[in-house]
Amino acid sequence: MAISNDQRVMIYDNDSSDGHDVYCYIPVRDLVGLNSRPFTVDYNTNCPDLSTSWRLGIVYKQNPETGNVTCFVTLNRTDVKVGYVKVFVLVSYLDANGLVVHYPKLIGTGQILAGDKIQGSSEEARHPGYRSYIFSLGLFLRVSMFFRNCHSEARLHAKARFCTGEKKMYRSKM
Repeated sequence: MAISNDQRVMIYDNDSSDGHDVYCYIPVRDLVGLNSRPFTVDYNTNCPDLSTSWRLGIVYKQNPETGNVTCFVTLNRTDVKVGYVKVFVLVSYLDANGLVVHYPKLIGTGQILAGDKIQGSSEEARHPGYRSYIFSLGLFLRVSMFFRNCHSEARLHAKARFCTGEKKMYRSKM
């Protein structure tokens, strides 16, 4: 669990074979309380192959009368490491039971070098059952970030051949 801007933020990082699946959960109540001011979360993947640092910025606007929502998302890579990381950023909304209220929307994707960023927005009219301003305060914004290519650097491994005693070099992806 991470804390930023005195707000409650939950971050889950799942390693995959070629990167990291990072899920950031932010209570909509906290975003609405910021009155369209930026909300930021700093995050480091702590990857043994290519550790990267990121700053997630969110500006959230909700019209109390209609329930319509605009969510601006910016993901900046803040480290200085050499090498790119393929990134996918999606946003979705979940209820208090963790059920998806609105299907994920792609915010952006790209090959990100140090200092680069992805940004985009999601504008939506809520389903009539979720338009209630008070009810929507119980939802969570989930920002899903998928970092790829940090585990897939080609490496050379020496394998000893027992039958001939010779060493061969094999190129493998991990």
